[in-house]
Amino acid sequence: MEIAIACVQRRGLPQGRNHPETTRQQVTIDSWRVAIGCQLLTPAPDVAAVTWKRAQLKTRNFAYIGLKAARVEQAIADDLAWLAAHRVRQSKREA
Repeated sequence: MEIAIACVQRRGLPQGRNHPETTRQQVTIDSWRVAIGCQLLTPAPDVAAVTWKRAQLKTRNFAYIGLKAARVEQAIADDLAWLAAHRVRQSKREA
């Protein structure tokens, strides 16, 4: 409903004056973007998390919070280096 009200208010229609201005949606979106940014900078526990980070790099949603692509790329490189140095799974032959 908030989206519909916001659309009416943006268009300046008189029905929009019957409702208070909505900002909760933007607050939610901003919080989501900050959470994505934090998750991108958190060390990845596995290769699947690195794959997710690469997908997020393509969407560029992190740019809305001031995070630079170079910083995300560095975090991914750090994750890959750490995962290569700390192999979690080993085959029985290697043990």
